[in-house]
Amino acid sequence: INFVQGIATGNVLVGHWGVIGAFDESRDRVLILDPDREWYEPYWISTRTLLRSMTYPHKGFSRGYVYVRIVN
Repeated sequence: INFVQGIATGNVLVGHWGVIGAFDESRDRVLILDPDREWYEPYWISTRTLLRSMTYPHKGFSRGYVYVRIVN
């Protein structure tokens, strides 16, 4: 995903890339595998926060996601 990290973490509002590692349907949340391991361990956020962080108008841009699928 490409999202505004500060919406998800409460820190500075910067555009950021991360990977959704899991989805917990019963709690309506996703696990973000953040590549910035110096500052962040994997963390859970609600799907509402995820969508807000992807649509937050930061520097004139919304963010989004890329779906990758391996085809045999």
